[in-house]
Amino acid sequence: MPYEKPNSSLRTVGFFNLLKVSILHKYLSLIWTKQLAMENKIIFEFSAIVWQYSAPGGWFFISLPENITKEIREHLLFLQESWGRFRVRAKIGNSVWDTAIWYDKKSTTYFLPLKSDIRKAENIQIGSEISLVLGI
Repeated sequence: MPYEKPNSSLRTVGFFNLLKVSILHKYLSLIWTKQLAMENKIIFEFSAIVWQYSAPGGWFFISLPENITKEIREHLLFLQESWGRFRVRAKIGNSVWDTAIWYDKKSTTYFLPLKSDIRKAENIQIGSEISLVLGI
């Protein structure tokens, strides 16, 4: 039986379609991971009240509940960075962002700063009680 060379144009089209699908899959996976899933994170869900630091133009914060702070201090201290900082992924409503929490020795809790674009997107005001998901 004689050797027949495969139709290379069909193989090329198939390869590029496969490549497009692969790239699209990776892109969608990244979006899914960032927006909805918190892969490889320890998840905390809670509600807290938004407050503002007293200095002029002070930042807005959420104080983590005492039980969550205690759990972090007891079990996750090895992940802590300088100045009591932990990298986290936060989710409030439809907003998801990478940020950090800091430990405050005076109040013995962690503070989560709320950026203005998150506050605007989710219509968050001082004194609002909000539900959030935090992944460490």
